[in-house]
Amino acid sequence: MELIGYYLLFALSTAIAACYLWFWPMVQQAKTAGIQNSFTQYPKISTLVYILVSAVVAPLLLPPMLSETMAQRFQAGLRREIFKQD
Repeated sequence: MELIGYYLLFALSTAIAACYLWFWPMVQQAKTAGIQNSFTQYPKISTLVYILVSAVVAPLLLPPMLSETMAQRFQAGLRREIFKQD
């Protein structure tokens, strides 16, 4: 049972860190750039969904957090999706 608690702590802290490092700054940049999509129209719901999905796939987010080249590729893919117009 203690192992599950540690994993939940790891997953939530990784998801919140990923949101702070990548997702939220890009949503703000998209807003200032005038992009109209679901990310910019509903930023709180988008952030909640991003954190929940990131918590589920937390082990997959660890390598981009530790490697600069992987972080740049992850950030480029995330930027491509957030900056799409509806």
